[in-house]
Amino acid sequence: MPPPTIHRIVMTTPYGVGPVNAYLIDAEPLTLIDAGFQTDEAKAEFQTQLAATGRDVSDIKRVLITHGHPDHYGLVPCDD
Repeated sequence: MPPPTIHRIVMTTPYGVGPVNAYLIDAEPLTLIDAGFQTDEAKAEFQTQLAATGRDVSDIKRVLITHGHPDHYGLVPCDD
């Protein structure tokens, strides 16, 4: 069995540090590692890049947050 595909999703933040990365592990269950900052811009970037993988937010069954900063968990409640 081949290893799962890992998609990097890049989202902007309002911080000087620049963008952050989330990772979509295309395996069962579909898993997202980190979720970006809660802004309209980051949400749009996330949805666009997720759609490019052929997936939708409703397909994500597991979310892993690496640590408790808002640029890593902000879009977790995103349901549309």
